[in-house]
Amino acid sequence: MNKTIQVIGTLLLLMCGGCATVTTDDLHATGGGRTYDVPYSTAYRIASDALEEMKFSIKKADPSQGEIRAQTDRYLDGIVPCEGILIGVFLTQVGNLQTKMEIQGLYARPHDDLACLNKFQHTVSEYTQKLRQKLEQSELVKNRRSGAPIGER
Repeated sequence: MNKTIQVIGTLLLLMCGGCATVTTDDLHATGGGRTYDVPYSTAYRIASDALEEMKFSIKKADPSQGEIRAQTDRYLDGIVPCEGILIGVFLTQVGNLQTKMEIQGLYARPHDDLACLNKFQHTVSEYTQKLRQKLEQSELVKNRRSGAPIGER
């Protein structure tokens, strides 16, 4: 009898554990990222605008902490229901005219990585590409105004 209760209890825990979701608070900077020749305030605005253009729902935006946390809506990947994608953008000012940016992402439901892989990879790549395009355009404009050759800081 006790063995049966333990087995049922374990199964219930496993089933409920599979339903757990994570939040944007579970995203953390790891120290990676890329540095752009763009002032912090410009980089922050560009990162936020790119998320909104891709229809992410901004869950937390705190310029003083250098973070933007966002989530997509639920979606279907083929016939598989997926809870959404979480993205955290972490920014650090490097000097007066440079900003380091790091992007972290997770599925809103931990086991979605088994079935919802296509959308996650595509979404993160698309956001990264859009962000880099906008940041590099901003770098070009800044360099043209200053008269500095492209690539010089």
